[in-house]
This record gives sequence, C-alpha cells and structure tokens, in this order.
Amino acid sequence: MFFVTNLQAVTSQTLNVDCGPHPHYVIVDKNYRYNTYMVEVQRCFGKNYFRKTMKCVPKTSDNYTFDAFENAAVSKVSVTRHTKCHEVCTINATHCNENEKFNGKNCACDCQYNKDPGFCSTPFYWDKTLCNCKCPYNAATYKCPDKKTFDTLNCGCTCEAKHFRRCSKQKRYVYTNTCACTDVKPGISGKATDDCSNGISNTVVILVIVIEAIAFIAVYYLVNKYFCLNRNKKKIKFSEKGYDHHSADKSVNQDSPTIEQSEGEHYFQVSSTEDLITEIDKNNVREPTQNSITNIDEGFYESPSTFNVSDNYATVTKV
Repeated sequence: MFFVTNLQAVTSQTLNVDCGPHPHYVIVDKNYRYNTYMVEVQRCFGKNYFRKTMKCVPKTSDNYTFDAFENAAVSKVSVTRHTKCHEVCTINATHCNENEKFNGKNCACDCQYNKDPGFCSTPFYWDKTLCNCKCPYNAATYKCPDKKTFDTLNCGCTCEAKHFRRCSKQKRYVYTNTCACTDVKPGISGKATDDCSNGISNTVVILVIVIEAIAFIAVYYLVNKYFCLNRNKKKIKFSEKGYDHHSADKSVNQDSPTIEQSEGEHYFQVSSTEDLITEIDKNNVREPTQNSITNIDEGFYESPSTFNVSDNYATVTKV
C-alpha cells in the first residue's frame, strides 16, 4: 500500500521542462500587416541545471516559411524556428570579484576562502555568500551631514559629486572634511582655502608678505630722508660769546668756507674734521682736543671748547 501511494505521488508530480525546442507562439509582424497575426513554431526553452547563470539557447535553427495575406495579396512570410538547443554559461571570469575564481565547468565564481580571511577593515565585515567584505549600513536610511552623501563602496559619507565638479573646474582638490576646494593635494597635510573655510590661501599669504616688504622699504626711505634733510640744514658756528640758537637761521654763502662773520662770531662750512681743525686755527679759535674731534658727532663737549658737528656743519663755543 505504501509503495503504491508513493508511486502515485511520483507519477502525479509536475515534470521539469528540459532545455530543448518547444512550441512557442510568435508574432508574424509587429505592425500586423498580414492576416496571419501569430504562428506556432519551435523555440528553445527549458532548463536542465539549477544554475541561474545557465541559459537555454539555440544550437541550430532554420526559417519556417508560409503564405500570408496582405491586403488581399498573398505574400511569403518567414519566421525563425529553432531545431536544436543547449544550455550555455552566461558569465565569464570578468564577472568574478578579486576573491573568486571562475569555474567554467560549473559556470560559477568559486570563493577562494572558506572562512573570514581577516582583511576587512572597519566597519566592513566578511560575507561568505558575497565572498567579499560588506558594509553593515543601509544606504537608504543612513544619515549624512550637509554636502555629503552615503557611499557604499567606502561604507561612509563622502562629498557630493557636484563639489568635485566645482573644484575640478577651478583646477583644485576637494577637502573631504568640509567639501570645500583646496590647493592641497589629498593625502598631504593642509586645510581648505575655499570661501567656505577659515583657511588662508597661499596667494593671500604671498600678497601680504609683498605688501609688508613694500611698506617696510617705504618707511625706511622716508625716515632716512628725514634725517638727511635735518643734517643738511645745520650750520657751523664758532662764537666767542657762546652758542646762539637764533644764529642758525642766518643765510649761508655756499661759495665760501667762511659763511658769515660778525664781532666775536665765526661761521664755517667744512667737509671733514680735518677741515674743522684748519678753520679753527685760521680764526684763532682755541682747538678742541683730538679725542673731542673723534667724538664730534655725539653732542656738546667742553674739552676745552664746547662744539657739535652734524654732516658738513658744526657749532663751537669757546670756554
């Protein structure tokens, strides 16, 4: 009884449709020009293997020709008919990832690792079915900050494509922290210099340095010019009565070394300390000591005469 029941079950089971030529209905003409709209011909269909990468395709075929009416006229029409079929693999080695090896016999990419190889970096984990590292996050639900979008390949947020296009037009790089444009190449320490960041570009730094250098030179020139003008305005004075500040305003005759003389006063224009000593001797004014002449730029002295020299002019008061 048990045997009969199981035999009946096997007999009543739906049989598999193997790969081969099977009746199939095809449209004769997509524009329906003929009165025979569809015909039955043999076409390859069915499956012999469980592999989803296998497909039943024609091995040989011919044309099935018949008469059909088109506007009351008879026309010869042909459609393709499959005569022999077989299953072929629909993938090749290019469909396998770096952890798999193509198996042509089974039409499959065989994983080369039976267990976790240990090379998946955080947050990726090993997925045996995929034979690859897998990101644990769902791209559809993962929340990224402004200007960024989720990247499954990197398993994290990355700058949106429009920021890469914008920086590329400027011939600059994208600073991944803020998605701003920067002159610093990725992988090199530095900050972005875009208008969205607080950094200062190299161009601005160079410009500031140039401006500061120009300002320094200008100030140095003006200060130096000021002191030169002041030195050139001073006069030489020898006085028996003593130093008179108002006498410095008297006009100077540039043609004579003796500028102006009045009773008890002597004015001289000299170009060196040696000329000063000569003029002092000529006018019977007591000569300062050599030490005083050496320090003539330092101010008033009484050794034994008080005097002051600046550039070509000097003032001496006899004591």
